[in-house]
Amino acid sequence: CDKFDLINRDEMVNGVRFSAMLLYALANASDLPAQKLDTYKTRDLLVAQGLKKELILGKDWKWTD
Repeated sequence: CDKFDLINRDEMVNGVRFSAMLLYALANASDLPAQKLDTYKTRDLLVAQGLKKELILGKDWKWTD
């Protein structure tokens, strides 16, 4: 349903604040706390997070088993 009375303004404002704080922290970080994964590590991470079935259904799974 797309009705404005269903929107909680406080939650929307807090979501924007959190996103802004996160982006500000990332922009000012000297190094990003992430690593680049190769294709096999990416696949293993997606499987470990339980996303394989959803990605197959969405036709976004690029690996063959």
